[in-house]
Amino acid sequence: MIQSDNGECRSEAICKYLNSVGGELRTCSAYTPEIMALMERLWGVINSMAAAMMVDKGLSLEYWEFAQNYALDIYNNIPMSKTPKGQVPRSPNEKSYGKREDQTIYKDFGCRAFVNIPKQTRRKNLDAGATQGILIGLDRSSYPGYKICSPEFHTVYVSRDMVFYQTEW
Repeated sequence: MIQSDNGECRSEAICKYLNSVGGELRTCSAYTPEIMALMERLWGVINSMAAAMMVDKGLSLEYWEFAQNYALDIYNNIPMSKTPKGQVPRSPNEKSYGKREDQTIYKDFGCRAFVNIPKQTRRKNLDAGATQGILIGLDRSSYPGYKICSPEFHTVYVSRDMVFYQTEW
């Protein structure tokens, strides 16, 4: 289900996709955020999480999108605090997909990380064995892969072979 203000998410492509997967589009009157209270509140929570992560590490606005994606990933994989009496708290993803995410994959956003450079791509003993960067997210295609940004080289690496330093920078 997609719920939005009237006019948003009304493209033919979105409607066609929703119909093909048995989805539903719900709309409300435009410019009435009080009707969309739950979604507006969730949006505020995600933005607050992202802002807190960026302030904590002193990162600039260029990392905003990565911080929001990481905050949303964390939010979707943390069990909800409000659970009906007698039920076990489950995360949104656990409710949707039926399995619990391994919480140990989450590291501090913006923490220092050293990505291993495979021996096959190094020139004998002349090149460094690792490159330094900062954690900017998870890569679900190489699970549990991480996205590491190297400000020095303006490159984003995706790797599973790295060392994190979460307490220093």
